[in-house]
Amino acid sequence: FGFTLVALGKQIKLLWINLAATILNITLNVLLIPRFSFVAVAGIAVFSEVFIFVCAFLFVRSALKFSLSLKMAGKALISAIVMGVAIYYCQPFLQSIMGLKSLLLSVPLGAVVYLAGLYLTKAISPELMAIIKKRDEAAAEPF
Repeated sequence: FGFTLVALGKQIKLLWINLAATILNITLNVLLIPRFSFVAVAGIAVFSEVFIFVCAFLFVRSALKFSLSLKMAGKALISAIVMGVAIYYCQPFLQSIMGLKSLLLSVPLGAVVYLAGLYLTKAISPELMAIIKKRDEAAAEPF
């Protein structure tokens, strides 16, 4: 949503969100690192990114007047979990035949599994598929 704020000409809001996240991050690091070490660093980093995401989302939602569907988010989450499981179980096999180059197949495999999950759960609506096909056909036409 950060880039959406920039596209809307609301860069100053993004600046303030990032400034608040930075102050929050530094404060929490000073308070929690002595006690929890690198675990605190990881948790605080994730927390800071979630903070930025939520704040940016709220500003974009108020500017564009839209809402998110929890049903659609659930379908995307299911697709992401299936993708993660597929990669987790395929990675040892891919690594045994390709070594470090297994990443070259893992990324496309993950993309295919995720998109298939979106399609099978109908997270990608027929209307969206029609728009994508129409756009692809327009892009294929010569100038």
